[in-house]
Amino acid sequence: LSPKQVAEDQRQRIVAATGEIMGERGYLNTSVADIISRAGVSRETFYRLFDNKLDCFLVAFDAIATLLVDHLRIVLAEGV
Repeated sequence: LSPKQVAEDQRQRIVAATGEIMGERGYLNTSVADIISRAGVSRETFYRLFDNKLDCFLVAFDAIATLLVDHLRIVLAEGV
């Protein structure tokens, strides 16, 4: 994999881990250490890709909102 592909994979894993953990524990009870442990990346990698926990949360929130809107569009188009 190219360095760009590796970084994108790491970013996706971090975003997914953030959504999972914050869904379980909430924002305040989730640490960067929790996120990087679940994502399987280093602290250095996390901070190379995100400014801080809030930055990562906002990216994860946006990704989840996009998935939800896409799902709603499909459901509404099917008339369900």
